[in-house]
Amino acid sequence: MSTDKRTGWLATIKPGDVVFYRGGGGFTGADLHRVKIVSVTPTGLMKTEHFVFDACGWERTGERGRSAWSRARAFLVEATIAVRNEYTTDRLRYRIEEWARTELKTATLVTLRAVAEALPKQKTVKEN
Repeated sequence: MSTDKRTGWLATIKPGDVVFYRGGGGFTGADLHRVKIVSVTPTGLMKTEHFVFDACGWERTGERGRSAWSRARAFLVEATIAVRNEYTTDRLRYRIEEWARTELKTATLVTLRAVAEALPKQKTVKEN
Protein backbone atom coordinates (compact mmCIF):
# COMPACT_ATOMS: atom_id res chain seq x y z
CA MET A 1 0.00 0.00 0.00
CA SER A 2 1.28 3.46 -0.92
CA THR A 3 1.91 6.09 1.70
CA ASP A 4 1.17 9.79 1.70
CA LYS A 5 3.68 11.43 -0.66
CA ARG A 6 2.83 15.05 0.14
CA THR A 7 5.65 17.28 1.38
CA GLY A 8 5.95 20.79 2.81
CA TRP A 9 2.78 22.81 3.28
CA LEU A 10 0.78 20.30 1.19
CA ALA A 11 1.35 17.68 3.92
CA THR A 12 -0.53 19.86 6.42
CA ILE A 13 -3.76 19.96 4.38
CA LYS A 14 -6.63 18.03 5.94
CA PRO A 15 -10.36 17.63 5.22
CA GLY A 16 -12.28 20.82 5.90
CA ASP A 17 -9.35 23.11 5.09
CA VAL A 18 -9.98 25.94 2.65
CA VAL A 19 -7.23 26.13 0.03
CA PHE A 20 -6.46 28.27 -3.01
CA TYR A 21 -5.75 27.08 -6.53
CA ARG A 22 -4.81 28.72 -9.80
CA GLY A 23 -6.13 27.77 -13.19
CA GLY A 24 -8.96 25.60 -14.20
CA GLY A 25 -9.42 26.63 -17.77
CA GLY A 26 -9.14 28.90 -20.70
CA PHE A 27 -7.69 32.38 -20.80
CA THR A 28 -8.47 32.89 -17.12
CA GLY A 29 -6.05 30.13 -16.16
CA ALA A 30 -4.14 32.47 -13.87
CA ASP A 31 -7.22 33.35 -11.83
CA LEU A 32 -7.12 32.51 -8.14
CA HIS A 33 -9.97 30.43 -6.69
CA ARG A 34 -10.85 29.17 -3.23
CA VAL A 35 -12.15 25.68 -2.47
CA LYS A 36 -12.70 23.38 0.51
CA ILE A 37 -10.92 20.03 0.81
CA VAL A 38 -13.52 17.26 1.18
CA SER A 39 -11.15 14.35 1.80
CA VAL A 40 -7.52 13.26 1.69
CA THR A 41 -6.68 9.70 0.68
CA PRO A 42 -3.95 7.62 2.36
CA THR A 43 -1.76 8.22 -0.74
CA GLY A 44 -2.15 12.00 -0.45
CA LEU A 45 -4.78 12.72 -3.09
CA MET A 46 -6.73 15.81 -2.01
CA LYS A 47 -10.35 15.80 -3.12
CA THR A 48 -12.64 18.81 -3.44
CA GLU A 49 -16.20 18.98 -4.76
CA HIS A 50 -15.06 19.20 -8.40
CA PHE A 51 -11.32 18.48 -8.45
CA VAL A 52 -8.78 15.94 -7.29
CA PHE A 53 -5.26 17.22 -6.65
CA ASP A 54 -2.26 14.89 -6.55
CA ALA A 55 0.39 14.80 -3.82
CA CYS A 56 2.35 17.55 -5.64
CA GLY A 57 -0.67 19.88 -5.73
CA TRP A 58 -1.55 19.52 -9.43
CA GLU A 59 -5.07 18.79 -10.61
CA ARG A 60 -5.39 15.10 -11.40
CA THR A 61 -8.90 14.99 -12.86
CA GLY A 62 -11.08 17.69 -14.25
CA GLU A 63 -14.50 18.82 -13.19
CA ARG A 64 -17.02 15.95 -13.17
CA GLY A 65 -14.32 13.45 -14.12
CA ARG A 66 -13.41 15.21 -17.37
CA SER A 67 -9.77 14.82 -18.36
CA ALA A 68 -7.54 17.57 -17.01
CA TRP A 69 -5.62 17.48 -20.27
CA SER A 70 -8.56 18.95 -22.18
CA ARG A 71 -7.88 22.37 -20.62
CA ALA A 72 -5.36 24.14 -18.41
CA ARG A 73 -4.59 22.14 -15.28
CA ALA A 74 -5.20 23.76 -11.92
CA PHE A 75 -2.65 23.68 -9.13
CA LEU A 76 -2.78 24.40 -5.40
CA VAL A 77 -1.19 27.58 -4.07
CA GLU A 78 0.07 28.07 -0.52
CA ALA A 79 -2.24 30.46 1.36
CA THR A 80 0.28 33.19 2.13
CA ILE A 81 -0.82 36.68 3.11
CA ALA A 82 -0.04 37.86 -0.43
CA VAL A 83 -2.26 35.14 -1.94
CA ARG A 84 -5.11 35.94 0.46
CA ASN A 85 -4.81 39.65 -0.37
CA GLU A 86 -4.76 38.90 -4.11
CA TYR A 87 -7.89 36.75 -3.77
CA THR A 88 -9.73 39.44 -1.78
CA THR A 89 -8.67 42.18 -4.19
CA ASP A 90 -9.85 40.14 -7.19
CA ARG A 91 -13.23 39.45 -5.57
CA LEU A 92 -13.75 43.12 -4.62
CA ARG A 93 -12.75 44.24 -8.12
CA TYR A 94 -15.23 41.77 -9.60
CA ARG A 95 -18.04 43.02 -7.33
CA ILE A 96 -17.32 46.64 -8.26
CA GLU A 97 -17.22 45.81 -11.98
CA GLU A 98 -20.53 43.93 -11.70
CA TRP A 99 -22.13 46.83 -9.84
CA ALA A 100 -20.82 49.32 -12.39
CA ARG A 101 -22.11 47.25 -15.31
CA THR A 102 -25.59 46.73 -13.89
CA GLU A 103 -26.35 49.62 -11.53
CA LEU A 104 -24.33 52.53 -12.86
CA LYS A 105 -26.74 53.16 -15.72
CA THR A 106 -29.58 53.90 -13.32
CA ALA A 107 -27.61 55.38 -10.43
CA THR A 108 -28.78 58.69 -9.03
CA LEU A 109 -26.62 61.79 -8.90
CA VAL A 110 -26.26 61.35 -5.11
CA THR A 111 -24.98 57.78 -5.57
CA LEU A 112 -22.55 58.80 -8.30
CA ARG A 113 -21.18 61.64 -6.15
CA ALA A 114 -20.67 59.25 -3.22
CA VAL A 115 -18.82 56.78 -5.44
CA ALA A 116 -16.69 59.57 -6.95
CA GLU A 117 -15.77 60.85 -3.48
CA ALA A 118 -14.65 57.35 -2.45
CA LEU A 119 -12.33 57.06 -5.45
CA PRO A 120 -8.74 58.25 -5.16
CA LYS A 121 -8.11 61.69 -6.55
CA GLN A 122 -6.87 61.67 -10.13
CA LYS A 123 -4.41 64.23 -11.40
CA THR A 124 -6.05 66.17 -14.18
CA VAL A 125 -4.25 66.81 -17.42
CA LYS A 126 -4.47 70.41 -18.61
CA GLU A 127 -5.74 70.82 -22.12
CA ASN A 128 -3.74 72.99 -24.55
